[in-house]
Amino acid sequence: MGDTDKSQQETDDPGFSGRMSDRARRWQKTALDQRGYTLNLILTFTVAVIGYWFGLLRDDKFLPGLPAKRSLLISGVFLALAAVFGFACVLVRQWDIHASFRRASQHPKRRSQAFVRGLDCWVLWLFRLHVWFFLFAVAALAAALWMTFGSKLI
Repeated sequence: MGDTDKSQQETDDPGFSGRMSDRARRWQKTALDQRGYTLNLILTFTVAVIGYWFGLLRDDKFLPGLPAKRSLLISGVFLALAAVFGFACVLVRQWDIHASFRRASQHPKRRSQAFVRGLDCWVLWLFRLHVWFFLFAVAALAAALWMTFGSKLI
């Protein structure tokens, strides 16, 4: 077994805190890129659905009943929360990338490893909240549209 095999074996161990292999580094980069793409896509959809939501409110032909109005209001609250958490996630992610770069380049003003790991956790939680609020908002909006226009489909 050569040094490369030993290094690879140690990297696969969850308790190992040494250097990552090139393969692990590439997969980590791919995972971070995919999370960024997903964040951007869902944040874009959130803004688009907010535009659609306001368009429905301005439409004179859209006359929802009381349950549909409540569902629409719930949808609006969830959309606002999704937008806020999505934007916060983007900002904290940028801060995390900046702090990680400073740590990797041994910058004199770098943050501690615990701080950078804390930012990683914040990014993940903000991302999860953003996705869940978006899904709840779309479900509530779909319910409002179904209550208003569902009879036309039957």
